[in-house]
Amino acid sequence: MKPGSVKIVDRVSPIEAIKRLDEDDLLFLNRLIVERLKPISQAKVPCSWAALRWVIA
Repeated sequence: MKPGSVKIVDRVSPIEAIKRLDEDDLLFLNRLIVERLKPISQAKVPCSWAALRWVIA
């Protein structure tokens, strides 16, 4: 695990909490997740392009 990261040990509790959220809260949570995934996805793209360059060459 990376320093400063969070590990969810009990997955049932967040699932149950999410089930109780209303539409506005779900949309807010979705935006948070999407914003967090964007930099992770962007960090993977250069690696993919580098691998593709070797396949094409």
